[in-house]
Amino acid sequence: MGERRHAANVPRTVTRSEFRRDTRAVIARAEREGPIVVTDDTGAARMVIHCPRDKRPFCDD
Repeated sequence: MGERRHAANVPRTVTRSEFRRDTRAVIARAEREGPIVVTDDTGAARMVIHCPRDKRPFCDD
């Protein structure tokens, strides 16, 4: 049978044109829902928007 996936396991994606149209809304969505993948027209991932408050300081030990 087919595998059932919970909604939390589905990656959150927006197209590059959606990102350019309303950047602030995409960033606000990332803050609410977690990382969002921005894709190009072919569906290939081009960048990931993370919630700024989840970022940790860079540390090079």
